Amino acid sequence: GASPLKGLVDIDSDIHLNETDVSKSSGYFNVKIKNMMVTQQNVSPPDPAMAAFSFIIPAMNIGQLNGALTMKNGLLEISQFKFGEEPSSDFKGSLNGDFKIEKSFEQSTLNIALRLKLSERILQNPDAKTFISFLSSYQTSPGEYGLKWNATVSDFTNFSIKAIPERQIGRAHV
Repeated sequence: GASPLKGLVDIDSDIHLNETDVSKSSGYFNVKIKNMMVTQQNVSPPDPAMAAFSFIIPAMNIGQLNGALTMKNGLLEISQFKFGEEPSSDFKGSLNGDFKIEKSFEQSTLNIALRLKLSERILQNPDAKTFISFLSSYQTSPGEYGLKWNATVSDFTNFSIKAIPERQIGRAHV
């Protein structure tokens, strides 16, 4: 199938991975994507019994993405992660938080917050209906959404209830 993301990617990184003790790894990872677009995607959980949680992400123009991550003492911190700042963007957002890497990778903890804002064009798009419905429980104001996760790698790999995001409240502006 088609690639879910399109755009011009520029990556600068320097990661020092300590394979004996991952928590002692260090480094940085910077990414810039220009003219980023999302192609229409069907998202479905791997378990057919959860088919009701399927939704379609409509094709969207995002524009530019700037991301910067730093790793020190086993903590991968999102120091900057914003996308869709241009007026023509259909999808705008930011991500912040960290990933605490433990000796046992399955016990590593993801603690992040994602803020999203959809353009009026997407909010009115019939193809976006299931996507907007999926996001509705995370709505903070009309067209704006906040999601947060605080879960271990094990929670995600075992499809634990903790892997489902909570609604992020406070600091409502994207």
